[in-house]
Amino acid sequence: MADNNGVLIVCEVSDDAFSSLSTELLGCGRKLADASGQELAAALVGSRVGSYANEAAAWGADKVYVVENILLEDYQAEPYVAALEKIIVEVSPAIVLLGHTSSGSDLAPRLANKLKTKAVLDCVALEMDAGSNRMLQTKP
Repeated sequence: MADNNGVLIVCEVSDDAFSSLSTELLGCGRKLADASGQELAAALVGSRVGSYANEAAAWGADKVYVVENILLEDYQAEPYVAALEKIIVEVSPAIVLLGHTSSGSDLAPRLANKLKTKAVLDCVALEMDAGSNRMLQTKP
């Protein structure tokens, strides 16, 4: 993924509510984006998720990408990977953050494989290294 820009957060909606983990990831993503002087974007994939785009923006996203389809009502790996792959290829972010949820843990390695990049799971802290502008990850 050449010419990578910004940070993309994969937001989740559960029980008809914007997940608190998504707000936490947007806060973390905002810090990473600001530290690297780049943009923060959010992705919402599912059925009836478009109404949460304003909430993602309110929590710091500069841009919000929505893929909404009734066929995405229940999580299924392949359609979600296809939707997110399309967003990631279009946006070309330097960093993609997904929550440590059952779907996030399933999607991360699948997306990394499709996009020929790496996935680091179970991070407890993320920050940008000022000297190299690379993301530093802390794992338990």
